[in-house]
Order: sequence, then C-alpha cells, then structure tokens
Amino acid sequence: MVSNDKQKYPLLLKPVIKDYLWGGTRLKTEFGFETDKEIAAEGWMLSCHKDGTNIVDNGARRLCPLML
Repeated sequence: MVSNDKQKYPLLLKPVIKDYLWGGTRLKTEFGFETDKEIAAEGWMLSCHKDGTNIVDNGARRLCPLML
C-alpha cells in the first residue's frame, strides 16, 4: 500500500486564456472556460511558455506554476 504523502494522482491544470483581437466568447460560453477577460481567443491547456505557464489546480502543488 502507498502512503498518503507518496500517493500518485493526476495534476489538474488551469488553462492559460489568451485574449487576442480575433477572440470571442465561445471558449467561455460553450466550453466552460473561466476567465475574467471579455474575449477568449485561445486556451493553452499545457504550457510552460514565457507568455503563459499553467498553474497546478490540485494536490500538494496547488497554485504552483507548471515547470518541466
């Protein structure tokens, strides 16, 4: 049996939402992405890019940036 502090689980990531000029509202209205931006042109689901890094949304590393 695995102890609780060593238990493996999937990391849930907060997507990076980009609000470029060509964006709209479908990522928010049809796909449920949460953002405070008016428009959402792109959603980066897995990113370590200098212009947007995902944040871990669960577990011991919650609120930490994703680093590969």
